[in-house]
Amino acid sequence: DQCSVAAFSKAVHELGNCYPLLKPRILKAMALAAGEDGKLSPEEREIIAAMAAVMDSPLPGALQAD
Repeated sequence: DQCSVAAFSKAVHELGNCYPLLKPRILKAMALAAGEDGKLSPEEREIIAAMAAVMDSPLPGALQAD
């Protein structure tokens, strides 16, 4: 609620410009943080997957479809 779509989009695009080997580590850290409560909601998975797509980076192994 505290972040506008424009600000979120800008931040994701800036992350997309980081060093290529850093991108998967960032996404993995986000997945770990989101799953700290023991589960990832569909919304959390969708946000991380969308960020991976924008960043042109593969999804962390834990988020890949079975």
